[in-house]
Amino acid sequence: MTTLYEVSQQREREEQRPYDPFTDGALEALKRATKKARRRNIALLGSVVTWRDGKIVYDTEP
Repeated sequence: MTTLYEVSQQREREEQRPYDPFTDGALEALKRATKKARRRNIALLGSVVTWRDGKIVYDTEP
């Protein structure tokens, strides 16, 4: 789980780096691919195995 502090730190880093269309486009493509893969895995197997807070969690939500 991401904390509010981590989100604020991430925003500060993102604001400091210059805009790069290739990098930003690649990041968005990876996010879309991750969502698609999670949905497909949940549809086929019923869950996705995720490591969260030092534990293995079986997510059933995309």
